[in-house]
Amino acid sequence: MLITCPGCGAQVSATEYFCSVCGKPLFGSGPDAGSGDLSDMGVPPLEEPIRLQGEESFAAPYSAAAPPRHSGYGVVRGEPAPWKKRRTNIRWGWVVAAMIVAAFLGLGFYLAYQLFHVPEINTTAPPGWSDAPELLRDVTMEALEATYNDMELDYLFCKLDDMDLGVEGENIALSSDIIYIAHIKYVLYDDLPDTESFEEMESYIRVKKTLLSAKMGEEITVREMEAIQLACGNVGMYVLASPNGSHASIEELIVKKKNTVYLIAIGQSGVVRFPSEEMEYLAGAITFD
Repeated sequence: MLITCPGCGAQVSATEYFCSVCGKPLFGSGPDAGSGDLSDMGVPPLEEPIRLQGEESFAAPYSAAAPPRHSGYGVVRGEPAPWKKRRTNIRWGWVVAAMIVAAFLGLGFYLAYQLFHVPEINTTAPPGWSDAPELLRDVTMEALEATYNDMELDYLFCKLDDMDLGVEGENIALSSDIIYIAHIKYVLYDDLPDTESFEEMESYIRVKKTLLSAKMGEEITVREMEAIQLACGNVGMYVLASPNGSHASIEELIVKKKNTVYLIAIGQSGVVRFPSEEMEYLAGAITFD
């Protein structure tokens, strides 16, 4: 479709905004604008503004049906975005799992400690007694190894003034009144009670007295057997015996602590009262760590 340029009168296309001959605008206002009626020319008026392709309207009214857009950090009301909630839940899951694993590990370490920890026995020498010399300690260790399995010596006391040293050929004999304290670790199935109850230990002795006397052997006579409570709270089994054909007296106090059996033994020449002063002293002085 052709229209007439209002400036030069040339016939130009209706789709052009400026005259291709004189360059004047074909439509618009002002003195230089064309005066033709667009409706007469067949050009439809523009009812809406021209929108470029890809352009978005930022002035669109808010609609309750369509929630406002957000950038992932939270909606208008300040609620956390869904991905942040999921990440928080995952973090709490790891925390709970770590706490459960730590609880099981702690329980395992506690049970292992209870099972394999060996309490340390502590005491001092009774009045008139001293730490034994190394030679007497070696002789005592040999005797313990021959009698017991896996026994470890903790203390060895003696009366230095009463020591006798004799030489027979190539052998050296060393004799003295002695006190030794030793223990056997990890006695897991021994039925001696680990107790602070005097009545429980007395009940154990009544049931086991005949069997325990037989364990001493035919060469030893059991004179007394009873429960003795230590000052630290533990209750042990006290045995007073005499080797047949000897004037010596042997006292033993057997105490169980957790999974360890402790043997407090006193060997003295002659007959001692029941229990001896030394045993009463040790019962009041012994503690466990």
